[in-house]
Parts: sequence; C-alpha cells; structure tokens
Amino acid sequence: MLLDLCLQSRPLIAQTGLSLHGYRRRERFILHGLWGLHVYLYNGEIQIGEQVFAFRDGSISLTPPDTAVEWHFPDHAPHYYVHFRLDDCTGADAPAVGIPLITHYDRNFETLIEEMDELSRLHPLQPLRSEVLLWEILWRLAGQNSRQVKSNDGDRLPPAVQIATSLIENALGEQLLVHALAHRVGVSHNHLTNLFRRSYGTTVVEYIRRRRCRRALHLLTNTSLSLTSIAREVGVPDLQHFNKMIRRELGCAPSRLRATRQLQ
Repeated sequence: MLLDLCLQSRPLIAQTGLSLHGYRRRERFILHGLWGLHVYLYNGEIQIGEQVFAFRDGSISLTPPDTAVEWHFPDHAPHYYVHFRLDDCTGADAPAVGIPLITHYDRNFETLIEEMDELSRLHPLQPLRSEVLLWEILWRLAGQNSRQVKSNDGDRLPPAVQIATSLIENALGEQLLVHALAHRVGVSHNHLTNLFRRSYGTTVVEYIRRRRCRRALHLLTNTSLSLTSIAREVGVPDLQHFNKMIRRELGCAPSRLRATRQLQ
C-alpha cells in the first residue's frame, strides 16, 4: 500500500517516544488528524480493514490519519513512534510524495535508531529541531521508495539524477543554477526538473534549498561560526536572503535556531 504525503512543509510533531507492547497480543488505534510513523525492533503485523501487512525487525510503518489500525504483537514488542500533522498538498507546485505503508530500511538501521532517540530527546525542549529531523527521515523514506520502484523495473535512480545530486552536495557553498547543472549532466533544464519530480517529488530548486537549509541547521547548532559565515558556507551570502530562506523552510530565524544550542 502506497501512501501520498505532502512534504513541502515540515511536519508538526504531537507526540514521540519509545513504546513497549506485547502484554496484549492485539491492540487497535485511531490517530485523529495525525499520521503515525513506527520504527520496529521486532516482527509483527498491522491490519487495516481486511488487509494484513507483515513487518520485521528493521522495518518502518507509516499510517494515515483517521484510520483504524490493529497491531498484532509478539510477547515483547518495543518500537519508536512519532505522531505528527502534515499540510495537505494543493496545486501543481506541491505534488504528493509516495511512501509505502511498510518499508524495510535499506540503510544503517542503527543510525536510524540513534536519530529516533535524538528526536524523542529533542522534542520537549527543541520541537523545531526534532521536526526538521523527522522531515529529513520522511524525505529519506520517499527517496528509498523511489529507488525501490525503479529497481523493481530493472533500473535505479536515473543516472542524471545521481550525478546532479552528487554535484549539488559538493557545491552547496557555490552558486547553483539548474541550467548549468543540466548542461553538466547532459540533459535539458526541463528534463532534469521532471526527473527530480519523479525521483524526489520536488523540483531541483526546491531540492537545493532543502539541502542548504539542512546543512545550515547543522552548522547553526553544532558550530560557533557566525551567521555570515554559515550563509556563505551554504551558498547564500546575502544575509537577508539567508534569513528569509531559513524562516521559510525551518519556521524561525537562524538566531533562534542558534539559541537552541544553549539548551542542550
């Protein structure tokens, strides 16, 4: 089952933590207005209506709002959970992104567990940072699904997208123009944009902005670099433009994000 999410704005977390089940073999839940993300450390099943979906240790589930979901547990069933809200996608500029109900995580699962621990720890005092981290995890799941779909078709991410994302990561501190990227990759501007939409559910420009904001967040909260230096590091030397970008993507000013570092 593939679920459509709008990831153009960050999720708003209502509750997160580590939960232990198993004293009851079956439990039924409905999250009103909230999505649910669960990271499993055991084997079990989810039932929605008449459909049963098996998962195993190392899997992630995503459940939609206002939907009755029944879990089938073993005796010992620990999992991490996040309940969150998402905006609805409206208009062609905000396409939905597809993520399966069950995903077996194909990266380093131990790193994901560390991220879930961090997310739970950050949320009470630094909700914005925890929401940005969840946002990144959801985009990662969307990217993994895109790769899996193409792998099932006997292909991987298009080579043009692989090359372009590598160029972007290595040049976030420089001027990045879509037509120049497309020229280096060997495709047209429009074709590269369409490839990014199919692969990541976003345009090249939006992808670059999101990666710059993620890099900026790391530098703001983990270094003592000045705001001017960080703006240059992520390729936005105009400080006013940098402030606007961070406010738009992360919900508050860079100075406030920097202040959260003092709460750790």
